[in-house]
Amino acid sequence: MSVSYKEHMAGRTLYRDENGRWTATRVYKIYYTTGSAVLDAEYILNNNNTLGLLPPHMEEHPNLTGLYLFDIKLEQEQQFVTATLTYREPDSTRAWLADEEVWEWDVSSQQEHITSVRDSSYVAHYPASDDVGKAIGSHGEDVDGVDVYRPVGSLRISRVWSVFTQAQRRTLMDLRSCTNDRTWFEFYRGEVLFLGAHVSRLPDLRTRVEYAFLISDYVAPYTIELMNGTTQTIAPYPWDYVWYEYGDKPETGSGGRQVAKRDILSVHLAQVYDEANFNALGLTGPTWWST
Repeated sequence: MSVSYKEHMAGRTLYRDENGRWTATRVYKIYYTTGSAVLDAEYILNNNNTLGLLPPHMEEHPNLTGLYLFDIKLEQEQQFVTATLTYREPDSTRAWLADEEVWEWDVSSQQEHITSVRDSSYVAHYPASDDVGKAIGSHGEDVDGVDVYRPVGSLRISRVWSVFTQAQRRTLMDLRSCTNDRTWFEFYRGEVLFLGAHVSRLPDLRTRVEYAFLISDYVAPYTIELMNGTTQTIAPYPWDYVWYEYGDKPETGSGGRQVAKRDILSVHLAQVYDEANFNALGLTGPTWWST
């Protein structure tokens, strides 16, 4: 096999991308034949490890210190292949190492609609005799409720796998929209909801997988006051859905008028997500996890 290539100097660029990272491109024309057959771009991409025509993915540029090969684009021409190599600063130098993980957190809050408070210590009525119960925005038979913010976090894990199997792809599909059925790293059972993953094949045939999770904090068992004067202690997992059935209890309010006191008649828990063993994902955790 005879091979020749030449850099297209007009294709050189050096700039900062939209995230402020230095990025550079290099363009080469590759001419190569095996007998009279011209090998195509797809063959180069799939056999680069053997052919050695292009540098391996995430290799540092020999002259542009700190810029790593991030993308290879091949275009088939009539008698040659145009190779455009893009180098850039990594988000994290560890992100490009095979079989190591980058963990990124977002700690925030999201809206949730609630229709009642847990017990009478969370409400006040003026005058006190016009006690309409623990329902929020109660008037007549309607309970408006209110949108509040609850703490929630997101977790993104990026890993480049040297070998990524069909069984691993099946595991991703099976675990989507599930919560952890046991302690996973330092997360209690039920705190983590797996949203899914983005899987991409790299030019050197390794596989990048970007996993997405939502995190909801564990809540200790708590007690709810019921309309009949008793209490009910519940222990929902973070992603369970809790709902109430309301009842009206007529009472005499200010000025002798009748007030419908709307309170919680019963409490109900619904498990809306299946559980799964997240250890099946094969993740190892960040190096700083135990510190």
